[in-house]
Amino acid sequence: IIGDDIITRNLKVNGISTFIGIATFNNATFHDDVTFTTTNGNNLLLDNSDNSLKFGDNVKAKFGTGTGDLEIYHSGSGSIINDIGTGHLHLRVSGSNRINIQPDNVALCHSGNSKLETTSTGVNVTGDTETDTLNTGNATFTGTITAGGATGTNGQYLKSTGSGVAWASFPTARTS
Repeated sequence: IIGDDIITRNLKVNGISTFIGIATFNNATFHDDVTFTTTNGNNLLLDNSDNSLKFGDNVKAKFGTGTGDLEIYHSGSGSIINDIGTGHLHLRVSGSNRINIQPDNVALCHSGNSKLETTSTGVNVTGDTETDTLNTGNATFTGTITAGGATGTNGQYLKSTGSGVAWASFPTARTS
C-alpha cells in the first residue's frame, strides 16, 4: 500500500514485509528473525531461533551517550573493544578481581588491590612473585631477598652449592 497512513489496532502480516522510511511499532511482537539493514550491508540480525543479536562485521554496538563511550565490534579479522569516552575501561570478574585499562597504565587487581601495573619504565609488582626461571640481567635488589629457604643479610651473596643456592659472606678485607 502506498499513500495514506494505515491506522489499525491489529495488523497481521504473513511473509516478508519491507518498510521504507519511518515505521513505528508500538508494543510490537516479532515471531521470527528480524534483520536491520546497515549501510555497509553487513546487517544486524535479531535471531529468534538462536536467542541472539548478531552483528555483521564492522557493525558496532555502541554504549553511552552521544557518539558512544564504548564500542564493541568485529572488523572481519579481529575483535575490538574500543573505550572512546570518558573514564576508564574495567573488565571485572567475581566483583573485585579486574583489569583496569587507563590511558597511562594497565593494572591487574586481585580482591580490589593492584598486583601488577604497567608504568612508563616497566612494571610494578605488589606482593609475592613466583617464577620457575628468573633472568634479570643487570639488576638491583632492595629490601629482603630470600633464596633456597634462607634469607640473606646485607653484605652476603648467593653461592651455587651444586644442587641449589646458599647465602655466603664475602671474605673479610685484610688491612695489613
